Amino acid sequence: MPITKTKSVNAPRKRRWFQISLKTLFVVMVLVGAGAGWLGSRLRQASIESRLEVSILEHRGTWSRKSPILPLSPITFVAFTNQNSPDEPLRQLRDLHYLEDLTLDGLKLTDSHLEQLSHLSSLRHLSLQDNLITGTGMPQLIKLRGLRLLRLSANPVSDANLSNISNLRNLQTLYLDNTQVTDEGMKHVARLPELKALFLSKTAITDSSLSELTHLSAFNRLDISATSITDAGLDSVAQLNSLRWLNLSDTDVTDAGLSRLAELPDLEYLHVGRTKVTEAGIHKLEQALPNLQVVR
Repeated sequence: MPITKTKSVNAPRKRRWFQISLKTLFVVMVLVGAGAGWLGSRLRQASIESRLEVSILEHRGTWSRKSPILPLSPITFVAFTNQNSPDEPLRQLRDLHYLEDLTLDGLKLTDSHLEQLSHLSSLRHLSLQDNLITGTGMPQLIKLRGLRLLRLSANPVSDANLSNISNLRNLQTLYLDNTQVTDEGMKHVARLPELKALFLSKTAITDSSLSELTHLSAFNRLDISATSITDAGLDSVAQLNSLRWLNLSDTDVTDAGLSRLAELPDLEYLHVGRTKVTEAGIHKLEQALPNLQVVR
């Protein structure tokens, strides 16, 4: 009987579950190393911040973390207000690398102090209300590229010192109320490409300055109360197509100017206290804009 030769078939080699390639091992080691490095960094930062929590409270400040429940969550908000000297509050900020929201109101801060804020690269909101800032320290503030809100209310800020404020390319909200800003300063402010809200109460601006804002497509909030704005200025305001909130209190606006606001379909809030508008003028505007809330 003839013998039939058969080809031997080599069974595929089984890979054990624990076998990994060198490339995979390298990737795992890099990821583990990076994670350990991050964890070590956060533990060191958490230890520093824990000491700062006590110190901030001792110096009459307040603070909060990004998440009150997650472990190692960083301090992202700090506020100091109404103190005789800024030195100690500023000292508390040196090691807060994740700070996003900072209030330093009424501390007698001057322009020379602003350099001590320039390292806070994560800052998004900064309030410096009621200090002694003229704006000569603005080159330090424009280092805060991520800033979204800046409050300079009740400071002796002048037009000339706003010349480079437009370098804050991401700034959306700016408070200049009760400052020395005039129409000349508005030319600098209007170059802020992302500006959405501007507060100019108790400044020396006039009707002509409002035309500087008409090219800002996302602009939606304007406070020009207690200024010399008249009906003529509302011709420019009526071109702010996205406007939702407007404060005209303590101005010389009349019904004639008020009627121009009917061209603003998104307007939701209007303050006309202590102006020359009448109830008849308000009623006519409310008919044109049924969703409008008017504060007398």
